[in-house]
Amino acid sequence: MIRVLLLCLLLFLPAMYVSGQDFRVPPDFDPDTVRNFARFEPAVIQAADWLMHHPPEKSNQRQEITKFLINWLDKTPTLTIVLDPDIIKFTDCSECVLIFMAAYAKHAIRNPKDTRAEHNVAAVHAVLDYYLKYRKFLPKSKGIKFYLKLDNKGQFDEYIRNNS
Repeated sequence: MIRVLLLCLLLFLPAMYVSGQDFRVPPDFDPDTVRNFARFEPAVIQAADWLMHHPPEKSNQRQEITKFLINWLDKTPTLTIVLDPDIIKFTDCSECVLIFMAAYAKHAIRNPKDTRAEHNVAAVHAVLDYYLKYRKFLPKSKGIKFYLKLDNKGQFDEYIRNNS
């Protein structure tokens, strides 16, 4: 039993450690020449994870990852994100909008059969998690406050689904 536990730790601990470390933008990604955007979907998921697990900061790496994600979202023919004002109530927090788009893309790639409403629910949940984790780095947001109140009342998912 102890051997199995040690084996599991040896196998999975390095993987968990590596996943939280640095993500590098694929060097062969050029949004103007790429024809197969689906090939970069795993990198989009990794970029989304990286952004959601790091505080907002001005760094070259964050700028490169953000640029990669925005360029992929702008050019890919397989995914469209609608920034609906009834859902994106946190435009007073630009970093929150970026996290929304990253989380939406991640959820849509992993769950291609889900509806836009389900992608919106997952993305706004990710924004709330991010905001609560890094609020000291982010501006106060009336929209986030609105969603937190809905979540506390158990009305969050219903609101998003009804307004998507």
